Amino acid sequence: MLMMHINEMSLILLLSFLCFRQVTFVQPRLDPIEATVVRQIASTLGANLTNPNDDPCQSRKIYVTQTYVIGTDIENNITCNYYDGNYSHVTNFKLKTMSLQGKLPPELVNLPFLEEIDLTRNDLSGELPKEWATMQHLNTISLTGTGISGEIPKEWGNFPNLTYLSLEANQLSGPIPEELGNLMSLTTLRISDNSFNGTVPEFIGRWTKLKKLEMYSSGLKGPINATIFALENLKDLRITDMIGPEFDFSKRNISKEMKNLVLRNCSMSGSIPAYIWSMDTLETLSGLLPCPRESSCQKYYQSIHINCGGPNVTINHTVYEGDDVAGKGATFPATMNYDSLTKWGFISAGDFMDDHDKNADGYIVKAADTQPNLDLYSTARASPLFLTYYGYCLENGNYTVNLHFAEILFKDKEPYYKVGRRIFDIYIQGILEWQDFNIKEQANQTGKAIIKTFNATVTENTLEIRLYWAGKGTTVIPNRGYYGPLISAISVCRGKSCNSLSAFHSNPVLSDANAAATTRVLMDKNVSELIVMCYALFSPSRFSSVGDAILGTKAEEEICKQAFNLQQKGNLMEIVDPMLEDKFDKEKAEKMIRVALLCSNADPTLRPTMSEVVSMLESQTIVQEVASDPSIYGADLQIKQLKGYYQQMHDQSSSGSSAPNFSSERTGIESSTTSTHDLYPITSESIYSNLICR
Repeated sequence: MLMMHINEMSLILLLSFLCFRQVTFVQPRLDPIEATVVRQIASTLGANLTNPNDDPCQSRKIYVTQTYVIGTDIENNITCNYYDGNYSHVTNFKLKTMSLQGKLPPELVNLPFLEEIDLTRNDLSGELPKEWATMQHLNTISLTGTGISGEIPKEWGNFPNLTYLSLEANQLSGPIPEELGNLMSLTTLRISDNSFNGTVPEFIGRWTKLKKLEMYSSGLKGPINATIFALENLKDLRITDMIGPEFDFSKRNISKEMKNLVLRNCSMSGSIPAYIWSMDTLETLSGLLPCPRESSCQKYYQSIHINCGGPNVTINHTVYEGDDVAGKGATFPATMNYDSLTKWGFISAGDFMDDHDKNADGYIVKAADTQPNLDLYSTARASPLFLTYYGYCLENGNYTVNLHFAEILFKDKEPYYKVGRRIFDIYIQGILEWQDFNIKEQANQTGKAIIKTFNATVTENTLEIRLYWAGKGTTVIPNRGYYGPLISAISVCRGKSCNSLSAFHSNPVLSDANAAATTRVLMDKNVSELIVMCYALFSPSRFSSVGDAILGTKAEEEICKQAFNLQQKGNLMEIVDPMLEDKFDKEKAEKMIRVALLCSNADPTLRPTMSEVVSMLESQTIVQEVASDPSIYGADLQIKQLKGYYQQMHDQSSSGSSAPNFSSERTGIESSTTSTHDLYPITSESIYSNLICR
């Protein structure tokens, strides 16, 4: 009897558990009207449904055709937490990091109980739907890195319960509507990396519940109203890179809750209040720059070659010294990596914020699939704020600075990666040489190398190359916390002697056979082969290989005669392979061919040396016109005269005196810059340097 009683009790308990489990875990079906709306929203977003009849309240997601790589930080989540007695209703809608390529759905307004919409990291288009403002329960909107444009609708000031709004990393413009001042429940506002205009709204100072405000390079102008600093609940304030009138740091005490305070390049003046340095709550305080240490020089140098983020690499007998031994090289507020026995060092500053240490190794970036023979570009050094390389103990004089770049992080394998933008400024000797530099844009795609060449003058034996993140570009692609300047290598040479591919290409790309051939041209000691190799480079379809082209003297002479005849007819560009169409710099190509004609003279004593060739290609000296067939031995007196000039130039250069002007047309090397106006000079007079160095 006892055994039977126990069995009966066990059965009752089991049935009770099963019934309870059914009541607890079975989600009521989605309201049929909302089910239709969800399908419409998916279609507008560009999602292809694989099971249109599926109930997302029960599956907790939308089944769509996979357009993303497995393992990425995706979120496909539909939550239905509101139940009216008959049906469930959608409360949270997340399709995050899914590379959707549609538009923002106005149909969202037909989900009346929706509380959260998150479409972060998609490749959408269109403007912000003003219809959304009628959604009474919506409290969270995240449209980070979606590619949207247009202005913020003034109707968006009508959200009664909005607490979180993130519009960062988009192409939004126009002013911030005054109506947004009504968003009194807002706790987080992120509008970094946009093109807004107008000033920082004063009404932000009335948002008493605000905890986080991020405006990296938003486009807005200063000043910043003092009431914003004093918001009592504000824990995270980040405003950078604003133009506008100078204003003093707030004399009112900042929030006692403040943990992260970033105020950089905001036209602030005066001094920072002393009490800030004693605030125990502050974890991040950005804006103070260290002073580079003095060095005593045991000898002086004329060149520097650095493999940024990697080990020592030898390229064409030149050693690029690796900086990988320095590790990440970035601590708060900054660190200086310098060995008194070397001729260079670097400073890196900042922390990749909000990455939850997922990007802890991001100071050295490694490419998993770089193309062969690109040792310099398989690694790179990055920084979340600024990266400054110093050349020490350099001989005073004029230098050529070659900066090597390749975007090896933003791959094109994901559609939403196209939204990713790495933008930073390039300063050399404190002068802004290139504002808003974008590696991918300049190289025309990711994974390809590009070299940018600049001129610099060293007057105190020190060269400074600074890459500075001015808050522009995405900070959330491929994940939050990925941004800032990145560089693959640096080469600095006295005068104009650096072997720069930029003398041949307006947009040099090192990951193809032509670029490798160009490097071989520059380094080959047998100058008599230069013309043929150059010819093969510009006309690859006319030879089976470069090697075949240089086999015999007769072939060389024939090519030279063809090039000379084209010059006489004024048709030098016919030597260029028509397969190239117009995808090259015609002026530089013609210069190269004319130099090649000089190099092909039958008399070796009349050929310019390699350094003279580089001098001509880099526009230090003009290229003399060849008046007769250069393959005829000794027939060109003009070339002999030119040779005499080259020898004179070489002799005077060796003795330290300046070379004679061969022509009034002599110009300096072309500089790949967009601006010479120094918008953010980093000098000893800098307010930040004064604060820490005095």
